[in-house]
Amino acid sequence: MDRGRKPQFRADCEKQRLECNNPKTEAQIETLITQAYATPEDFCMRLIDIYQLGPRRGKQMGRMGAARVEES
Repeated sequence: MDRGRKPQFRADCEKQRLECNNPKTEAQIETLITQAYATPEDFCMRLIDIYQLGPRRGKQMGRMGAARVEES
């Protein structure tokens, strides 16, 4: 059975919010890494904020993401 079809593997991917449905070649992965390193730092920090807060909480931060939303 293909690893991507195993229920536990797919559950782990979902838990970590990873896309595991579409395997990539080595060249595709190298291109993705190159693009990631070329991404401006402020954009990366915004994505990290959204990822850590989750999709609903990320929207509360506003467009610029300058202020963090504190957990209650």
